[in-house]
Amino acid sequence: MAAADKLYPNCDASVWLRSCEQEVTEPLDGEITGELPEWLRGTLLRNGPGSLKVGDMRFKHLFDSSALLHRFAIHEGSVTYQCRFLQSSTYKRNQAAQRIVVSEFGTKAVPDPCHTIFDRVASVFKPDETISDNAMISLYPFGDEIYAFTEGPVIHRIDPVTLDTMERKNMMDSVALVNHTSHPHVMSNGDVYNVGMSVVKGRVKHVVVKFPFTEKGDMFARARVVGSLRPRWPLHPAYMHTFGITEKYFVIVEQPLAVSLYGALRSQVAGAPLADSLHWYPDQDCLETRMNEDVSIRFSVQYQSIPSFRARLLNHRLVAHGVARASDVYNVGMSVVKGRVKHVVVKFPFTEKGDMFARARVVGSLRPRWPLHPAYMHTFGITEKYFVIVEQPLAVSLYGALRSQVAGAPLADSLHWYPDQDTHIVLISRSTGKEERRYCTEPLFFLHIINAFERDGTLVLDLCAYKDAKAIDAMYVQAIETHIVLISRSTGKEERRYCTEPLFFLHIINAFERDGTLVLDLCAYKDAKAIDAMYVQAIENMQSNADYAEWFRGRPQRLELPLDATTPARVAARPLAALGCETPRIHYDAFNGRPYRYFYAISSDVDAEYPGAVIKVDTWTGATLTWSSADCYPSEPVFVPAPDAKSEDDGVLLSALVYGRDARRVALLVLCARSLRRRALAAFRTPSPAPKCLHGWFLRVKSNRPV
Repeated sequence: MAAADKLYPNCDASVWLRSCEQEVTEPLDGEITGELPEWLRGTLLRNGPGSLKVGDMRFKHLFDSSALLHRFAIHEGSVTYQCRFLQSSTYKRNQAAQRIVVSEFGTKAVPDPCHTIFDRVASVFKPDETISDNAMISLYPFGDEIYAFTEGPVIHRIDPVTLDTMERKNMMDSVALVNHTSHPHVMSNGDVYNVGMSVVKGRVKHVVVKFPFTEKGDMFARARVVGSLRPRWPLHPAYMHTFGITEKYFVIVEQPLAVSLYGALRSQVAGAPLADSLHWYPDQDCLETRMNEDVSIRFSVQYQSIPSFRARLLNHRLVAHGVARASDVYNVGMSVVKGRVKHVVVKFPFTEKGDMFARARVVGSLRPRWPLHPAYMHTFGITEKYFVIVEQPLAVSLYGALRSQVAGAPLADSLHWYPDQDTHIVLISRSTGKEERRYCTEPLFFLHIINAFERDGTLVLDLCAYKDAKAIDAMYVQAIETHIVLISRSTGKEERRYCTEPLFFLHIINAFERDGTLVLDLCAYKDAKAIDAMYVQAIENMQSNADYAEWFRGRPQRLELPLDATTPARVAARPLAALGCETPRIHYDAFNGRPYRYFYAISSDVDAEYPGAVIKVDTWTGATLTWSSADCYPSEPVFVPAPDAKSEDDGVLLSALVYGRDARRVALLVLCARSLRRRALAAFRTPSPAPKCLHGWFLRVKSNRPV
């Protein structure tokens, strides 16, 4: 594509699509420009996507790429570089087969001809052998050991010098975690906390796990649950990538991006991508605002040449509104006829004496378009010649209804709205009981038919219609939104709950208590399209996608939670800066969970003049500083404090750089954290393309020994 035709000419997204073809096992010496601080000694370890290729196949999502570990070692004014692939079980299986044999977040594995459907069902009871352990998100220390993380239950210990993969730890074995966040918190005393999902006494719960620091011994063997929270929707817990921690509280954000546990189970059996189990619930708010927006959208629709539609249904009961004709009563319900689910029209013939129910009979039937997902029906129409059945795209999962019954869950959990499906209007002949005509129209939701009649060769149908099914959500006392839950660090129980408008986030900047208020800062988006933006196809097509920049239009926001408010309390977010910020870091050792002033991030604005910018934000004043260079793309800026630092920003920022036009150039950038002026750059030539990394950790060396 010519530069003039690109919507985002300053952004080269190819840095995310590269595949490393050759590991760097022996350290490369960097070419240094500028001057490194004399006190800066240690190792910057990085983790991230390393290769989208497996044989002739390619992963579909950035989160699926094989994990590649990077190492920048700084010693006495010199810097070396290495990179190696994490030797996870998934990586080794894929490489041995030369194809993708383990499903990932967004990529379905190829069918294994040696595995039957019974093997796949049995895999549910052996998740350790079937769930991907490709830990390509982050790196964190547990004592003097370093582990690679993803959101699955398995983490990997790596050698911080050689980048060898040393050991595989399964959190299901130590604290029964089904999954956990990619960003645990490492406390100043060495204790580590993380949040995950577990089954406690038969119930799914979010749990906070503490791994107590020990200089000798196994921190995992001493792990214990120190807090728990039952999800608002037990079978649809919120997706969590990180959490917050303050002096008194664990801060859990339940965003309206939910994981269907049934969907995850189904994905495991079917070998489908885990992303298929994620559901975003957009544009939901409290009842008092939603009622005015949705319920007022009512209009009468006449169909002169009635078109057609798709849908799915809810229950086995008759619809709520029957129709009487000459004292006969008709109703529509759902039944099983000769082993098949059908919508049936039932007639209750009038009798002055006797039981009308005893004489009831089926006088018409219709097979749902989707037999296991029939349309939800609240009423139906009747004319002189026809029963009028409206199959709207609000469908009921029969399996979901059965599951809800077994689990004691709300039946509404089985309802699904399909906005891309048409509405079908079906005419069943009153004389034959069979479908005679079918029409379709745009998607709509309705509860009540006003009237239906025939006139001059036309059937007219009037109903009260909505553009979608949000009217049902509006009837909840409190509709879906983002919840922030405070779990007491002393009791381990939920203490306070707050709600705010729907938002999606991956990273919390910091959380702290001050003057009776808990402050929560995070990088927030208006919806979850940022995940869609990380599909490989979306990245490849971004230059012709006018909406792509909006998908990544995240902003740092602050939520102030009064600790004396009646719970649940409603709070509103305010922006901290007018720049897109991602992968935020702070002076972590001194200010995590405490009042702070500065954070550092990289730009998430693909339509900016310099999409690859390092950003510093002053949360007190809103002032910002940036560093950028043409065709240069930094990674997460890691703050390293100066010895005996005199201020919060007294130190340097370390960021791994890649370049757009030179795929085999990688560098370590050293910035003054106060001014964001460049202090030094160590550049390397790699034997194969260098992909952009995500997160990492700096291991400081206080002595003069080599690193």
